[in-house]
Amino acid sequence: MGDLLIAEADSAEMAVRAARRLRELGCTHMNAYTPYPVVELEEPLRIHRTVVPRIAWLGAVGGGTFAYLLQWWCNARDSPENVGGRPLHSWPALVPITFETTVLFGSGVAFLAVLLLSRLPRLHDDILTVDGFERTVTDKFWIVVDTMDPAYRKEWSSELALLGADVRLVVR
Repeated sequence: MGDLLIAEADSAEMAVRAARRLRELGCTHMNAYTPYPVVELEEPLRIHRTVVPRIAWLGAVGGGTFAYLLQWWCNARDSPENVGGRPLHSWPALVPITFETTVLFGSGVAFLAVLLLSRLPRLHDDILTVDGFERTVTDKFWIVVDTMDPAYRKEWSSELALLGADVRLVVR
């Protein structure tokens, strides 16, 4: 990990302009910290849609299948009991547990996927030590570039300053 080039912006528009300019200059590894979602930053940051819904769907289907097969096995194969002439495999009786297990597995897998894909819990991040970074939750926008980016150039800081951003280099 290299040093961090940080551009502090006062508005979302300024942050978007800075990110777009960095992308034009060839920057490939940058991140943004904003007090609210800024949709316009998705394109210059190359943010892709998450795979969490697909993973959650697989967990839900797996949980529902598991619950249905387990109930079927227990009721119709492992210990069949003919009570009152009812069929050994009556699918309507298996629906409530199957539904609940589908929801349980889907939500559990989604929770774990979010934790793992976002690399949580993260106990320390160097950006948190920068003076003024706590204002990100209220009114400041930050564009952060790792200087280990293969395309990194020292001129980027002057380009960002021309756009009106407060630029600093944080040595790690």
